[in-house]
Amino acid sequence: MKGIKKINRGLILTVVVLLAVITYLVIISIKINKMEVEAKSFLETFLAADEKYKVIPDEYRDDYEGYLKKIEPEMRNYFADDGAYEYYVENNIHSQYRKNNFYKTCRVFLQDAYESSYNNGVFTMQYLIGINGTLDFTKQENESFRNSYVFSFKQIDGKLKIYYLNYCIDII
Repeated sequence: MKGIKKINRGLILTVVVLLAVITYLVIISIKINKMEVEAKSFLETFLAADEKYKVIPDEYRDDYEGYLKKIEPEMRNYFADDGAYEYYVENNIHSQYRKNNFYKTCRVFLQDAYESSYNNGVFTMQYLIGINGTLDFTKQENESFRNSYVFSFKQIDGKLKIYYLNYCIDII
């Protein structure tokens, strides 16, 4: 009789633990699916702004600091902290000034989503980003780029913000 009670307690404990783990995994899965939808919508808005500011107007081609002041009010709102924003500026705006290769036209769009993960309140998602445009120098008129961004998001005040942005570009 005592053996059966011990087996029953063990069985009940096992079932309770399994139900807790399954419930946790279902909740995380639902949260990730919801965040994927939110992230895609957020990224489409972000990339539209990114596209708009990649084409640096002629009057700002010699005024890097002035251009940063112009774009900062809108673009900084997409980022969770200064580090993420500064990385974005360095790799998307400053690189044009550094190389003196400015976009005449630019189109930025999402191509494919890869894996996503959720860990310690940070949602990470990798996207292949397409950039088509013409650059303002004579040796190459049209460029196609294959870019991938790895975005990590944090929820701040109930909204997704870019927490980390890793950027990679290949000219095709």
